[in-house]
Amino acid sequence: MRIIIFKFAKYIVLMVLLVLNSESLIANENNMFRNIDDINIHIGLISVDMIQGGDFSAEYRMHGGMPLGKNKYHLVVALLDEETGEHIVDAKVSVKIAAVGLSGVTKEMEKMKVNGSVTFGNYFVLPRNLPYRILVTIDAENKGRVQTVFNFDKHLR
Repeated sequence: MRIIIFKFAKYIVLMVLLVLNSESLIANENNMFRNIDDINIHIGLISVDMIQGGDFSAEYRMHGGMPLGKNKYHLVVALLDEETGEHIVDAKVSVKIAAVGLSGVTKEMEKMKVNGSVTFGNYFVLPRNLPYRILVTIDAENKGRVQTVFNFDKHLR
């Protein structure tokens, strides 16, 4: 059991580092950072293919279960207070991902706490090699509602 937890923690720490570094494995060319109303918003995407096949039972359970198959991605959103640098943990985050011109899907992002850092995540299916728009909506205490759009061009990967 400790091995599974250790592998899960390593994966989440890697994702948090990638998100905070704004150099995500597949999103670094698409400017995956925004500052809106003094909230630093970092996002990162990682293909589920990168974590499938190993003994990652914790990943298979999170967010209602890891989707199997191709074109599945784990999206992570990290929120930091610009002034203090502290993670914002009292927020409700939702994300809508849509290929340009299509309706897309909206999901609530779930809190993930690893080594004291809180981020928000969920799985998404990006089936086509098309440009996508990622609309992030944040309802944070003392900040109100904040929205921003990121562009992700999957065919560049």
